[in-house]
Amino acid sequence: MTPISLELPAAAQPAETVAPAPRPNGRPRISQRVARAQATMLFELSPRPIIAGAAFSVLVGVLLWPSLGGTLLGSWIAVRLLISAARVWDCRRFAQQPPPAEALAARWRLFMELMVLESASWSAMGLLFTSASPPGIAIVLLAGLVAVAAVSVFSLGSDFRAASTFVVVVLLPNAVHQLAVGTPEALVAGGGMLILLVLLLVESNGLAQRITELMWLRHENAAIAEERQQALLLAEHSNQAKSRFLATVSHEMRTPLNGILGMAQLMKHASTDPAQRPQFEVIEQSGRHLQSVIGDLLDMSRIESGRLALDESAVRLGDIVREVADVLRPMAAAKGLRFDVHEGAALPEWVDADGSRVKQVLHNLLGNAIKFTASGGVALGVVRLGEQLRFTVRDTGVGVPAAQAGRIFNAFEQVATPGSPEYRSGTGLGLTISRHLARAMGGDVTLVPSAGRGSVFEFTLPCRVRAAPAQPPPASVALAPLGCSARVLVAEDSPVNAMILKEMLERMGLDVDVAEDGRAAIERLQQTDYAAVLMDCQMPVMDGWQATRQWREHERGAGGRRTPIIALTANAVVGDRERCLAAGMDDYLPKPFQIAELSALIRRHVGPAGTEPAAGGGSRLPL
Repeated sequence: MTPISLELPAAAQPAETVAPAPRPNGRPRISQRVARAQATMLFELSPRPIIAGAAFSVLVGVLLWPSLGGTLLGSWIAVRLLISAARVWDCRRFAQQPPPAEALAARWRLFMELMVLESASWSAMGLLFTSASPPGIAIVLLAGLVAVAAVSVFSLGSDFRAASTFVVVVLLPNAVHQLAVGTPEALVAGGGMLILLVLLLVESNGLAQRITELMWLRHENAAIAEERQQALLLAEHSNQAKSRFLATVSHEMRTPLNGILGMAQLMKHASTDPAQRPQFEVIEQSGRHLQSVIGDLLDMSRIESGRLALDESAVRLGDIVREVADVLRPMAAAKGLRFDVHEGAALPEWVDADGSRVKQVLHNLLGNAIKFTASGGVALGVVRLGEQLRFTVRDTGVGVPAAQAGRIFNAFEQVATPGSPEYRSGTGLGLTISRHLARAMGGDVTLVPSAGRGSVFEFTLPCRVRAAPAQPPPASVALAPLGCSARVLVAEDSPVNAMILKEMLERMGLDVDVAEDGRAAIERLQQTDYAAVLMDCQMPVMDGWQATRQWREHERGAGGRRTPIIALTANAVVGDRERCLAAGMDDYLPKPFQIAELSALIRRHVGPAGTEPAAGGGSRLPL
C-alpha cells in the first residue's frame, strides 16, 4: 500500500490514506482522478446530514426555549442555520459547476473551513447548554452530539482528515468539560465520549482507507481500459497502414512482374530453338517464385487481420493431386530425387473444398520437402479416414530437430540458420500460412514425430463428398485461336503490359485496340463496338473503376447491350475483387497472370456466342 492525498498544498493537505500501488507511468493521472473522486464524494454526501442537523437544531431550540430561552439560544440557532445554509449552498455549487483541477484545492479548503465552523457550533451546544439544563435534557443533548459525530464518520468517510477534525471538535471539548465537572455522572459521560472518540477515529481511518482503495482500483481499471482501447485503436491504425503499404507494394511489384512473366511466356511459346526454352523457363520460374513471396506476404496480412476468404466448390480430388505433382516433379527430378504419389483406394472423385487453397498447402509442404532433401526422395500419400482426408508428405531430408518442432509453424521461423549447410532461402511463412489455411478449412497441418531420417507432415481436411458437376468447365488451350473474329479493347497505362497483352490477344486471333487511360477508353467505346474490354484499375486521368461506372450509366441510358468489362489489375488484396464487381465489371484477373488464365477469361466472355451484339444493341451514343 502507498499513502496518497488529495494533491493539495502542504497547508491544506487531507490526512494520508493507503491505496494500492498503480503502475508508475499511470500514478499521477490516477492520483488526480482519485483526488477529484474523494472531493466529489465529500460534497455529494454532505447536504443531507447538514439539513438533518439544521432540523435537529430547531428541535433543540424548541426543547430548551422554555427553560433557557433568550438571546444566547436564539443566536445559537441562527448561527447554526446560517452555517448549514452556507454549507448546503457550497455543496450545490460544487455539484452544478465542478471546479477545474487547479481550483480543487481552494474548494477543499473552503469546505474544511465551513465544516470546522459547523462542528464548533455543535460543540458549543454541549458546552453552553448541558450544565444549565435539567439532567434529562442534558443527557438528550449529549446523545445528540454523539449521534452527530457518528453520522459525520459516514458522510465524511472518503477523507480521514475531514472526518477526524469534525469528530474531535465536536466530542473532545465536551468530554473534557464533563470530566472537569467531576460528578460521577459527568465522569461516566466524559469517559464514554473519549472512548467513543477513539473508536470513531479508528473506524473513520479504516473507512477512508477502504474507500480510497476502491477508488484506486476503479480508476486504475478505467485507466487500463482506456490504455487498452488506445492500444486497440493504435493496432487497428497500424494494421490499416500495413495493409495500405502491402497493397501499394504488391501493386507496384506485380505490375513489372507481369511484364517479366508475360514476356517470358510469349518468348517460350514463340521460340523454335529447344536450347532457349530452359532459359525462358528459368526466367518464368524465378518470376513465379517472386510472385509466391508476394502472395505469402498478402496471405499473412489477411490471416492477421482475420480476412482470409475461402471459395469452396466441387473439385476433383485427383486433379488437385496431379496438378501439384506435375508442377513439383520436375523440381525433384532436377535434384535427382524420387517423387512418389500414393492414392488410397477409397478416395472420392469429387469433394467440396477450396481447390486453390488445398493446392497451395500441398505445394508448400512438398516444396519444403524437396528444398530440404539432398538425396533420397519425397512422397505424397492421400487416404480417406472416415470423414477426413489425410495428405502425408514424407522426405529423406535434414528433418526437424526436436528443439525446433514447437516453433517451425511460427512466422519467419526456419529449420536452419543462415550459414549452416542445411540452410535454404525463403520467407519462413509457408508452414505458418499452410496451418492457418488448413484450420480455416476445418483441418490442420502437423509435424509427425519420425524415428528415421527426414520429416513427416500431415495435412488433414474434412471429407465432404460431392456429386460431379453437370458440365465441368473445359480446359482452355493457351494461345489457341478462338475460331471467331472479335475486337477487344485494352485499357492499360503501362506500355510494357499493354504490348504483352496485345501480343497475347492477337495470337488468339483477336483484333486489339489500346487506350492509355480511362478517359481514352470511354472515347474508344463511343466509337467502336467491342466484344470485351480488359480494364486496368489504377490509371491516370480516369481510373478503371470510374470509367466502368460511367460506361455502365451510358449503357443504361442508351439501351444497348452490356459490354463485358474484365478487371485486369495488379490490385490483389482482400476486397479488390469485390470493389471491381461493385463498379460494374464482369470478371477479375489479378496480375501477374498466366496465358491459360487469360485464355479462359477470353473464351468465357468473347467466345463465338459473345461476338455478335444483341438485337437492337451496339449503339454508340455520345456521353
